[in-house]
Amino acid sequence: MLNRDQINNILEERLNYPKHLVGSIVEKIMNMDSKLIDSFEAWLTNNKIPEYSVEDYTIETLMDKEKMSIISAFLTMDSLIKEPEIAKQALSYGIHELKHK
Repeated sequence: MLNRDQINNILEERLNYPKHLVGSIVEKIMNMDSKLIDSFEAWLTNNKIPEYSVEDYTIETLMDKEKMSIISAFLTMDSLIKEPEIAKQALSYGIHELKHK
């Protein structure tokens, strides 16, 4: 598994996230569901968007339909796993607090 420093570097250097946002996002990534962490690490390795589905959402549909970044899509998927009703309601209303960039 990636450590905090590795994720921090990926967010800042590869994905150009602002430094002031990185700390909280790293924590959220580190606390994602283990299956999502595996998918996240696979994406980092092969740059292929995982075909992972939760509550009829996929990373790709969140990116396309909700205009989320890949990181936001991963974190939203985590919300759909951990708090499905809240996450689905937010998405159905077009509320984008679930966006992380």
